[in-house]
This record gives sequence, structure tokens and C-alpha cells, in this order.
Amino acid sequence: RLEHADHAVSVKRDFPLADCTVSMKFKIGVGDRLGVNFNDPNLKTAHAGHVCTVRVTTEYIEVADQMNGSMNLVLRDQRKTDPDNQAVKQKIAKTEKKMRYA
Repeated sequence: RLEHADHAVSVKRDFPLADCTVSMKFKIGVGDRLGVNFNDPNLKTAHAGHVCTVRVTTEYIEVADQMNGSMNLVLRDQRKTDPDNQAVKQKIAKTEKKMRYA
């Protein structure tokens, strides 16, 4: 993480996606986390074009639909205005799934 950045290192690669599968090999250790984000710069209904994210640790995998959840401009603005709004939290929670490994 860079000192002046508000997020981890970002690598950008432009390529067209539609209905697809993405696979990759990686190795992480205890305490490490790998996050893969997909965004569409032309998407104007989500902050910075965020579409979805996947986070992987040695304990769990988490998948989030950011386009309809946490980065959706309407929900994001509502959350900023009222961080304790339970209805907004519930809408966002429905777009996220965290699964622990057995």
C-alpha cells in the first residue's frame, strides 16, 4: 500500500468482457489477502465504474456485486449521508457473500 493511496496497489488491464470465466494461480500466506476487482470505466451508475470484487485469504473467500451494492451511487450516497441506515446496510449485504473454508 502506498502511503498516499487510500487503497492497495492497483494493476490496470483493459480488455473486453462479457459472460466469461476468469482463472488465475496465486499463493498467499497466513495474514495475506488477494483482492481482484473488475470495473467498467463506462459504467456511470457505480463509483469509479466498480462492477464486482473477489477477496481471497487463507480463511475465506468473499464475493461482492459492487455495481448493485456498496459502489452503487445511490446506495453509496445514502450510506454517506446516514452511515447507520439499516435499510441501506441490508441492501448492500444482499449483494455480498463471505464463505469460510471447511
